[in-house]
Amino acid sequence: MKGDNRMKKITLLNLILVILLSGCANAETSQPTNANEPDQVSEPTQPAPVGETQEPAFQDRVTLTPGTDGALTIEEHPMLGRESVEDVLSMYEDEPWFNFTGVPSRLTIGEDVYSYFIEEEPVEEGVGDQTPNLPNLILQKNDQRVMSIPLGELSTTSPFWAFVASEGDWYLELYREAGSVDNNGQEIPGGGNILMNGESLNTLYGYDEAFGLHLVSGLPFYFFSRDGSYGYVYQGVETPLDYSNISHYGCCTAGLANPRGSEDRVVIFANKGDQRYLVMIGDFEE
Repeated sequence: MKGDNRMKKITLLNLILVILLSGCANAETSQPTNANEPDQVSEPTQPAPVGETQEPAFQDRVTLTPGTDGALTIEEHPMLGRESVEDVLSMYEDEPWFNFTGVPSRLTIGEDVYSYFIEEEPVEEGVGDQTPNLPNLILQKNDQRVMSIPLGELSTTSPFWAFVASEGDWYLELYREAGSVDNNGQEIPGGGNILMNGESLNTLYGYDEAFGLHLVSGLPFYFFSRDGSYGYVYQGVETPLDYSNISHYGCCTAGLANPRGSEDRVVIFANKGDQRYLVMIGDFEE
């Protein structure tokens, strides 16, 4: 009788041990689940990191200031630090302002033809230690010389940037790498200058520089800098701009950021401090 009780106890202990071992095995082994089972629980979606947002496309990052009281419309696109001038321009390859246009050497106003060329006086032969003569711009009206303008030392950057006519007046944009002296002995500073019918706009209006000459809706438009500040002139009216720098007169790769334009706008790359922008200024509505 005692033996039977002992056997029953051993059998019961073995049964409990088997059950315990089976539970451990089930806990350690992942079991396949049926996605269609009603008690199936999906993994929770991980939230996006706090503060991380998706930047809008470049052309959607825009501030538009409509033109009022004679001012032109200004459209600004801020550039991210990783975006280069080449990256930005590649988005506008089909725009009429994308390509630079050449500078003509002749234009017609009424019955008169205006033209220009560079003339450099030759060094006298047989005389040693001579400094080469600096070149002059010769302006002609109907093939007759009317002006001679010193250009100073030429560089890899072209001295001629625009030659246009509007409402009976002609405008010529010149660039000098360094200062020079005119025929009256007056010093001419380097940088950009625009001549209107032969008169310097820098001298007339006290500009440090005038540049980016273009016809917008057939009327002259240009940028100027004065006392460290920038602005533009359209229809004879000055409008200040709050940029700390406007790219212009760049050479080679840097030249991609030079001002360019079409019939209704001028396009520039400009800075407000460390923030760079693609800017369109013109007679247009978006």
